[in-house]
Formats: sequence, structure tokens, C-alpha cells
Amino acid sequence: MNKETKNAEIRLVRRPGKHLDPLDFSEVATSVEDPKAGQVLIKVLWLSMDTYLYERTVEDVMGPKVALNTRMVGRGVGIVMAGSMAPGTVVSGEFGWQKYATVNESAIAPVSHADVPKTWHLSVLGAPGLTAWTALHKVLRLTAGKTLLVSGAAGTVGSIVAQLGVEAGLHVIGIAGGPEKCRALMQLGLQATIDRKSVGDWKQAITAAAPKGIDFYYDNAGGKILEAVVQVINARGHIVLCGHNSEYTSGKTAQITATDVLYKGLTVHGFRQFDHREEFAEGRADLVRLLQQKKLRINENIHEGLASAPSALRDMLEGNGFGKHLVKVQDE
Repeated sequence: MNKETKNAEIRLVRRPGKHLDPLDFSEVATSVEDPKAGQVLIKVLWLSMDTYLYERTVEDVMGPKVALNTRMVGRGVGIVMAGSMAPGTVVSGEFGWQKYATVNESAIAPVSHADVPKTWHLSVLGAPGLTAWTALHKVLRLTAGKTLLVSGAAGTVGSIVAQLGVEAGLHVIGIAGGPEKCRALMQLGLQATIDRKSVGDWKQAITAAAPKGIDFYYDNAGGKILEAVVQVINARGHIVLCGHNSEYTSGKTAQITATDVLYKGLTVHGFRQFDHREEFAEGRADLVRLLQQKKLRINENIHEGLASAPSALRDMLEGNGFGKHLVKVQDE
């Protein structure tokens, strides 16, 4: 590493309110740390914008949170520059919001398919794609011909869920914000969409879009949408809880009672991706197959430069754009 190479990182300087502000963060010049034994120096190329990042910044987070005036966390893809792994190896891991990361070798992993675009390892072949695949195929265990409703369907996970549902032979309905996103979902093969920005009564909107009812619901939203789904879903329906985006800013959690679940004989799954690590290899292989057969389309929103990370995270949380939000930190 050239001794003149400079590092930079973005730190969390104040707790966000209901709406994340890019001014909650500050960029700071730092030094590149030489790797010690068992460590690797990574040139960070791409950073992933994910909802868990917001959860790690707020005061009432469940679990570890980012301390004020410390580097923001975040998953990324980069290349090895020096250390205990071969230079040039493409790796993924928790690098944080910085240009160069010195990490323990045990904390990173070479990407499994180095011949595909590097960004795919943060979307369809990374946490979002594996979340979608394992939730559908290992938790919900979909049945062809049934109806699947997906909230947050224009997001990274939601759009992959919707396409996997179409591939599995289901009647798929996607919920998204705005007519442009709804049109984009229809181009992915969905049978119907619901524009959440134009909904007055969620029970009516879902019933109109699904006259035969809902059999499976993939929940990325929580809140009023989840409450309505519980009321209209078919008997013995399945719900997988994967996110609660609508509750980040509203501060209101979905009110569901045991009676709601018992009366209809529903199965409600709380999905945790790390419970399915042993199935990731199978999932990646299937996702690669679908990509090669052009049965999956990946949409990306690229933000240029490390300094764009705070605004990129805000855009992702506010539902701007269609698909995955990524920060291109620097060229190779």
C-alpha cells in the first residue's frame, strides 16, 4: 500500500429522529491501518444500503447500536490489497462506511461466484436474495396456483420475492408506492399491484386485488397493511414477518391478537436469516440458475462516492427508486 494513500470514514454524530437526515453523519479523514497477523487490508468498492442500518443508529434499537462519533457499520464488497489473503481476491463482509478496511480474515469471505457483477453479492446473491429465497422455499413452502401478496415489492428483497413467486407458479400481487413502481412490477410478471399511496382502506384494496383471497403474505411493512392482511387472508394462510418499514416513521406497530391467528388457523413465521445459514449454498446455486436463465431481473440505484452514503440510506428508507440502493465507494 502506498504510504500516501489516505482513508476516509463516515461517522454517526447524532441519533436520527423519525426521519433520517444526512446531517446525522460526518465524513472524517483517517489513516490506512496496516494489517497484522491474521488480518486483511480491503479496498472497499461497494457498500450496501439496508434497513438494519437505520435500526443500528436509533436510540431505542433492540440489540447493538452504533455509538456516537464512531464509524457507521455496513456490508460491502472489496478487493484484498495486503495481508493474510491473496491480493486481488474479491471478498464481502462488514467493512463499515470507509474507503479502506483492515479486518480479521475470519470476518470476511471470498465471493462464491467471482464471474458475476460485484454488486450482485450485495443483492441477489447476498443477504437480500438469500432472505427472499429461504423465506419462500424453506419457510413458506409455496404451493403453485395459490396467491402470494408481497409488501415493499419494489425494494430489493420484495422484488426478488415477487419474481421467485412468479417462477414458482403463484398468482403474485405486489404492494409498492406510486404508479411508476407498480408498472415496473407488472413488467416482472406479477398479476396485480396495489399502489399504497392511493389506498384509503387496506382491506378493500387487498380484496379488490385478490378476489380469491390471499394464501401467503410476505411482510416487509408491518403496520396497517399487516393488520388488514390478517383480516382478509384465507383460512390456514401463512404469513412471514421479515420487516416493518412502515413502522420506522409512524411509530405505530401492528396490532394483531392471538384470536386473529387462532380463528383462521393462521401460521405466522418470524423470519431470521441467520437461522438458515446451512441453506445458503443451495439458495445461491438456485439464484444463479435463475439469473443465467434470465428469470430474475436485478434493478440497482447507484450512488457515487463514499460521501453519498447518508443520502443513499435516506433514499432507501424513504422508498425512492426501484430495487437495490448501492454506494460505489471508488473504482478498482
